[in-house]
Amino acid sequence: MKWFKRKPKSQTANIQTPTDFWAWFQENEVRFFEAIQAHKKVEADFVMVITPVLKQLNSTFNVLVGMLDDHTVDLIITADGHLQGIPYVEQLVAEAPTLPNWKFTAHKPPMGEDPITISMGEHKFGAETLSFVVHENPPYPDEIQISVVYQPYQAAEAPLIQNGVLIFLDNYLGEIRSVSSLDQLDIVGPDQVEGERIPIEKLPDYLIWREKEFVEKYDGVRYDTEQDNYISMEAQTQEGLPILAIMNQALLTWDAKASHPWMVCLDIPYDGSKQNGMPHENRLEEMNRFEDQLTEELKDFAGYLNIGRTTGNNSRTIYFAVKDFRTPVLVIDQTKAAFPNLQVQMEMFKDKYWRSLEYYTQAVIDG
Repeated sequence: MKWFKRKPKSQTANIQTPTDFWAWFQENEVRFFEAIQAHKKVEADFVMVITPVLKQLNSTFNVLVGMLDDHTVDLIITADGHLQGIPYVEQLVAEAPTLPNWKFTAHKPPMGEDPITISMGEHKFGAETLSFVVHENPPYPDEIQISVVYQPYQAAEAPLIQNGVLIFLDNYLGEIRSVSSLDQLDIVGPDQVEGERIPIEKLPDYLIWREKEFVEKYDGVRYDTEQDNYISMEAQTQEGLPILAIMNQALLTWDAKASHPWMVCLDIPYDGSKQNGMPHENRLEEMNRFEDQLTEELKDFAGYLNIGRTTGNNSRTIYFAVKDFRTPVLVIDQTKAAFPNLQVQMEMFKDKYWRSLEYYTQAVIDG
């Protein structure tokens, strides 16, 4: 008689929700644990099985796995630094069941006080090869700008070096601090930057100090847009198509922009070929309803500021500045689902001084 070993259900599983995922995981967790504990075929019998299932929930999801002790697996679920995946990782781990042989962790944690060393080919990234230089920019005092110095730096291998430094920071600082603390990061050789070179092991303390300073400065800052004035602007593309902008004039000249350091840009393409690049009335009404619903959910006094929008050249872009990116990601995705005819594309990035909107700010200042 021939015996066949039953394989775990993987990509054939229909996973729509965290509840679906954890039910599937518990069906297979014994064989998963055995594979990881034995340190044999972990990639084939666990990582390559669970990863496609996780990606049914969110395309940014990945895993890291290891043994905490002889009887406990540490499973880290990560969005690999993708801002739009981070709140979904946290949701998933928050719903994890309590299992005796498993510890579930959201995001890559910091690797401890002493810098690890990461090897990539002939390059090593750690305390012996890395330092950093702090840059101060008086017009933007709250921005954290540093250059990480790698020695020896070889221009011909710049992509590999940059990737190695980013992987090092991701592991040393932890995933969340790595993607959220730094406003500007350059990776350079020792002859490409001026200023005091600080040992890389002092970077976590420096970031903690700057973050504490920032929080103390802006803690409690709230904003109410009810009495604000809005300004209408008109421009043209190089092809002569009109671009119309409606912007919150008070927000663009606000002196506490850094209190809302995350910029969210929502781009909605449409067919304006018969309207000189402008939307048809029905599509215009639908986009307005989408924006109204978002603004109703993302309250200004709670830290979510609708700065304004531009319309023209077959696209509308809506701008929000927000205190934290997690809630907007969830709310925007939920609202998008309620408007299936709108192909909303979301971009999110750190922009403490709203420099991405300087064109409109300057237009307001110039009158």
